[in-house]
Amino acid sequence: MTRWAELGRAEEALSRQLAQTALNQVAESAVDELAESPRIHVLIQGFVQEQSLSLTDATIEEMRERTVTADIRLERYLRSRLGRQSRESLPAPTSTVDKPTQPETKGRG
Repeated sequence: MTRWAELGRAEEALSRQLAQTALNQVAESAVDELAESPRIHVLIQGFVQEQSLSLTDATIEEMRERTVTADIRLERYLRSRLGRQSRESLPAPTSTVDKPTQPETKGRG
C-alpha cells in the first residue's frame, strides 16, 4: 500500500509539471496568434483612436471652459476699471456661433 502511495505522489508531481509546461505552451501560442492577427491589430488601432478622440474632446472642452471663464473675468475686470456695471447675464450667441462647423470639401480637378 505504501508503494502505491509513493507512486501516486510521484505521478502527481510529474502530472503537475506536464500540465504547467502544456499551459505555458498554450499561453505562448495564444499570445503569438493574437500578436500576429490582423483582426486584433485593427481592433487595437480602433480602440487607441477612440481613446485619443475622447482625450482630444475632453481637452477641447476643458479649453473652452477655461476660455469662457477667462473672458468673463477679463470683462468684469475691465467693466470695473471703466466704471461700468457688470452684466446680469450674457447676450445670446450670434447665429454663426450656434451653427455647427461644416468640414470644407474641395473638388479635385
